[in-house]
Amino acid sequence: MPKMTRERRLLMVELEDYPKDLVSKFFAATRNWSNRDARRLAYVQAVKDYQKELEKLIPEVDLFISIKEYDNLWEKIDHLHWPNVCSLFLKKLLF
Repeated sequence: MPKMTRERRLLMVELEDYPKDLVSKFFAATRNWSNRDARRLAYVQAVKDYQKELEKLIPEVDLFISIKEYDNLWEKIDHLHWPNVCSLFLKKLLF
């Protein structure tokens, strides 16, 4: 079993809400990386930062969903202001 480094502990905290099969695939795909825990942690943090940056760059997108939020997808959609969403959809559909 690998030594529990500081990076490994931080990584496990970052990934605890993600689906276990996705985490397993991520670990398997990165098992040959040198200094892998630090690089995995940097990768996960970069993805989070990239989502925040996208939210700023594309304000017209109503909802960004990460993989760990798929279980709550409909709850998130319900919180959108539906009249605006429906009218925008109809405008795009009709024009």
